[in-house]
Amino acid sequence: MKRGRPRPSIQDIADATGVSITTVSHALNGKGRVQAETRERVLRVADELGYTANVHAQRLATGRNRMLALQVSGSGKRMLASDSSYYVDVLDSAAAAALDAGYTPVIVPARLPERAVEALAVEGAIVIDPRGDEPLLRVVRDRGGLAVTAGRVLRDGEGWGSVDNDHRRLTRDALDHLLERGYRRPALLTGTAARSFAADAAAEYRAWAAEHGLPPIVVTVRAAPSASAAFAAAGKLLDRPDRPDAVYASFDVFALGVLRAAAARGLRVPKDVGIVATVDGEGLRGAVPPVSAFDLHPSRIGKQTVATLVRMLEQDAPAEAVVVPAQLRPRESTERG
Repeated sequence: MKRGRPRPSIQDIADATGVSITTVSHALNGKGRVQAETRERVLRVADELGYTANVHAQRLATGRNRMLALQVSGSGKRMLASDSSYYVDVLDSAAAAALDAGYTPVIVPARLPERAVEALAVEGAIVIDPRGDEPLLRVVRDRGGLAVTAGRVLRDGEGWGSVDNDHRRLTRDALDHLLERGYRRPALLTGTAARSFAADAAAEYRAWAAEHGLPPIVVTVRAAPSASAAFAAAGKLLDRPDRPDAVYASFDVFALGVLRAAAARGLRVPKDVGIVATVDGEGLRGAVPPVSAFDLHPSRIGKQTVATLVRMLEQDAPAEAVVVPAQLRPRESTERG
């Protein structure tokens, strides 16, 4: 049986560059006193040879397990994420980025028993849409570890890095878009204010409504984002005596819930009810009618959370708050004409 070529080793890089194995190791791992020119040459040759680090050997040599915990806050006991495609996209990209950086991602259900969380041997954690009271964050902090959140921790979040969109700006952009399309009584359908995206959206929505002399109409979904929860909440919103003529929904599944609830009541979208979603997804693009939504770039958010955490772990970089821009994608759900 024909065998493939052996995987390049550190010795191969040392032979090709004319430096010691120790120098190669330091250059590859960003450690030791290696001249910039030498480090650049080692990295270039490693890339040319197709060298990939042996993660298991690195763990033995450094005493680090190189494992990162990934978690969607508030998901069910056996669920890794809710119905929203946003969480799936962030998780997928974060897991891939962790592997690319030489770390093993461990996806942790939010309702894992606390004793099981304490048994996890991870170097750092990434929590998506945190409340701030997650056992995973507490355990990491107690051990002196590091964490980055997708979305900010509103309370006791000092020391954590974060990656997020500017949800106050998105809320104002969505409401201005609805106003420009002829809607005069927009409502907000959102999640619990314990999470930063919901708190930011609610604060900006109320400020915008006050500026325009409108009474605020806010319905909060306190359960994890799901089709059933969204349909029930949207029904309550559309059954109000002061029924809104438009809805800004914080999730793709919330917007789909509004679509279903409107159809069940004989209301037409966009003529009777306009809809804008914070989170875009295939379900919204393929809906009838297609729903206007923001592209939050969840894959970029997932990659950036890992990049930020790895810098904190390996370069002793300070925690930072990274803002990822988003773009509104107008579709038929707001084309009132």
